[in-house]
Amino acid sequence: MTIVFNGDIPSGNYGNYTTFETGNAAGFTLMPDPLGLKGTVLRTRLDYGDALAGGSHRTEISVYTEDPGSVIGATRWYRFSTMLPVDWQIGGNWATYFQIHDTPDGGDPARHPPVEWTIHEDGLLYIGVNHPVSGANDDDVLVDVAAGIDARFGKWDDWVIQVVWQWQATGLFRVWRNRRKILELPNFATCYQDVGRNYPKFGMYVPFDLSPAIPGRVAYHTGIVIGDNAYSTFNGFMAATGSSVTELEMVTAVKVGAHE
Repeated sequence: MTIVFNGDIPSGNYGNYTTFETGNAAGFTLMPDPLGLKGTVLRTRLDYGDALAGGSHRTEISVYTEDPGSVIGATRWYRFSTMLPVDWQIGGNWATYFQIHDTPDGGDPARHPPVEWTIHEDGLLYIGVNHPVSGANDDDVLVDVAAGIDARFGKWDDWVIQVVWQWQATGLFRVWRNRRKILELPNFATCYQDVGRNYPKFGMYVPFDLSPAIPGRVAYHTGIVIGDNAYSTFNGFMAATGSSVTELEMVTAVKVGAHE
């Protein structure tokens, strides 16, 4: 196996997606990159008053059917880029613009997805990796593995994730931001034990009602490319996606903190 899914939007692969979750289809717009760097990108917008989708406010693309092999024990690489505009609205509820969700076996408690990129009310970025309390308890342990880092509004961030899906402390979670590794979590529980697969979603998600004082939230995305365990290094995976960029030396690691 090599690249298991190519949804790179600047390369013209928007049509590879099959699952759209939104209360307002107008929330998805293909358009030229406002910064003139990425070519054609996807603008996702969530407005106050948009209908609920899946029980919450969301305008998301779900890579659910495209990667059935993302199961416990599997290795996955994810490459994507995001940009949050400078006029991002802060206040009221937090908002998630990338997540890797699970497929629970039914009857499970409400819980966070295994992985989430969230802007909190303080305007900072929190990366969460969530897992079960124990093999006999499906409640989640919430860990902000990157707690309150710079969200970089008005700039593109190029992300690469390497994850080994394990619900016990034998998994692996690595994150590169703009070619520099900012997280290295070996021997770490990365998902729940009662799942069929773990699958990425990107767009805009807010779990509760948006305040009427907030006109809307927008995030820009380039789509996602997914690889499997054929790759052992950042450079090898990036080359397989058609990119010639290479890993840069890490300058500072982000802090790890408990979920708030």
